[in-house]
Amino acid sequence: MVGSTPLSVLNPFIIKKVINGCANEMEVRKLASDDLLIETVNLAQVKDLLKLCNFNCYDVEPKIPHSMNSCKEPEEAIEFFRRHSVLPSEVYCPDCQEPCKFRKDKHQWYCGRYKKYGKTKKRVQCSFCVSDYKGSFLDNTHLPAWQIILFINHWIQKFWNHDVIITCLKWSSKTSVDWRSFCSEVTLSWLQNQPPIGGPGIVVEIDETFFVRAKYDRGRDLRDVWLFGGIERVGKRFFLVPLVKGNQVLDRSAATLVPIIKKFIRPGSIVNSDGWAAYRQLADEGYTHRVINHKEVFVDPDDPTINTQTTERLWRDV
Repeated sequence: MVGSTPLSVLNPFIIKKVINGCANEMEVRKLASDDLLIETVNLAQVKDLLKLCNFNCYDVEPKIPHSMNSCKEPEEAIEFFRRHSVLPSEVYCPDCQEPCKFRKDKHQWYCGRYKKYGKTKKRVQCSFCVSDYKGSFLDNTHLPAWQIILFINHWIQKFWNHDVIITCLKWSSKTSVDWRSFCSEVTLSWLQNQPPIGGPGIVVEIDETFFVRAKYDRGRDLRDVWLFGGIERVGKRFFLVPLVKGNQVLDRSAATLVPIIKKFIRPGSIVNSDGWAAYRQLADEGYTHRVINHKEVFVDPDDPTINTQTTERLWRDV
C-alpha cells in the first residue's frame, strides 16, 4: 500500500481535513513528507486508508497489511531502527572474537561456537547471548517499536501535543512524559557530543540564524536565541550550536564563534561564510576562507561555488 518502506508518517494536524475531504493535494502530501520513512505514496490509497481509521492517525500503521506478521514487533519498524544504527547490524562475541548469529524470533544475538575446554579434548559450547536491544533506547521497554517511531515523529513536529500521544497511542501520561524527557536528553547529548566535520579540500558553509520562542511554549515570555551551524556542501554532515551558556545568551563575536569553528570544523577545510566581522581571522586559523557579501549578492557572479545556499536549507529543516 505504501511504497517500498511501509512505515507511515502522518501529521495529526492535517489528517482530519483529509478525512473530511477538504484537504488539498499539498496537504495530503505532507502526510508522508519524511523521506527517511516513506519513499513513494499513492495519495488516493492514503485517503482511503485514513477514512478507515476513525480520526486516529496512529491506527494506520497496524492496518498496513505488510506490517502485520506473527512477530510481536513489526519487522519493518525493527529494520528501520537497524538502518539508522539504533540497533546493531552485527555483534561479535567478546570471548570468541567471532561474529554472532541472530535469532529473529527472540531478537537475540548468540555465539554457540564450540571450543576446547582447558587442556582436555572436551569441547564446550559458548553460551554468550545478548538482546538485540541491549544498549539502545529500546532496552528495558515493552513498547512496540512502531509506536516509538510514531512518538518520535510527533515529538519532532513543530506543534507538540501531549494529549495526542495519550489518546492515539493509548499511552499513560507518565509514559508520554518520560519518553518526551528521554528524547530531550538524547538531543542534548547529541548537541554536546557532535563530531567535527570537514577536512582538507572539503567545502563547509557556516552561518547563524535567529530564533524567537515562547518560554515553555506558552505565554508572552519570549527568549531570543542565536543558532550557529555549519554543513558540508557534498557530504551534508553538519553541526548545530545554540549560542547560550546556562541562562546567558552569548554574542556573535569572534571570541564566541572562532573557538566553536575550531572545535567543529577540521583544519584545511574550505569555509564559505557571509561578511560577518567575526569570521575575518579564519584564514589565520588554518582554513581557506571564502566570503560572499549578502548585502549585494547571495551567489558570487564570478565563482558560483562561493555561496551559503546549503546552510539556508539547513535552517529550513531545523
